[in-house]
Amino acid sequence: VTWNSATHIARCLAAIPQAVKGLQAEVIVVDNGSTDSTAQTVRDGFPAARLIALHRNTGFAHACNVGIAASCGRMVGFLNPDAEALDSAFTHLVHFMDRHPRAAIAGGRLLNADHTVQHSVHVFPTPLSAFAVAMKLHRVPFLSRHFRGGFETASLPKKSTEVDYVKGAFFVARTSFLEEAGGFDERYFLWFDEADLQRTAHERGWEVWHYPKSQALHAGAKSFAQADEWRNQKQFLKSMGQYVRKWHGAWGALPVWIVTPFVLAAYRVLKGREESI
Repeated sequence: VTWNSATHIARCLAAIPQAVKGLQAEVIVVDNGSTDSTAQTVRDGFPAARLIALHRNTGFAHACNVGIAASCGRMVGFLNPDAEALDSAFTHLVHFMDRHPRAAIAGGRLLNADHTVQHSVHVFPTPLSAFAVAMKLHRVPFLSRHFRGGFETASLPKKSTEVDYVKGAFFVARTSFLEEAGGFDERYFLWFDEADLQRTAHERGWEVWHYPKSQALHAGAKSFAQADEWRNQKQFLKSMGQYVRKWHGAWGALPVWIVTPFVLAAYRVLKGREESI
């Protein structure tokens, strides 16, 4: 799924043939109403890829569902446009899932540009951890060890491990599970859609795995950086509240809902101060 991704999409798509070695694969790009040259870059440089150009930004979850509906494979791979799947990355994940028939989703290891490991394994939000993240308590030094960057696991697994959920930048999902789950919940415009999907997998008796043999480079948050930080925070808090409401009830989400307007007001004030300096 792309949105104003012209800077990265060529590298992303160029790496896919090596990443799917030995597989019969199709490449589908769903463009979410980009206003830059993303769609043209795909058309001109990658004619084998199927481009589905939406007229407006419908949100990540909806765009993923459009791509899922257009696919015909027994598994569907998801890759952010600012990611570059390395040699046989998708092949490794598909073969791993073939060996684990109850695996609904498997995600690989994400690497920064300098090949250091990027955190890509998470624990599901709870009312307490969601409130802490909303209040940015995970950034307070003496509290950070209790919340570990928000929803990150204490450490990254060095071998294949069952997990709560993997980052949505790079993973493979079994089509039969996606059909059973009804795809992504489109009420999430951005953020927490992958957490919700993988929570659904667990609730339905499926497994979710991290498989570090499969690797991809990931620049991270490049599309988000194009949007206003206040709007990003607003959408993040909204989606987090949606997630907690769905899985923990209205009372669980109430603390996040209460603090959201105050957090956003603080962002407005801080942004104004930065601009006045």
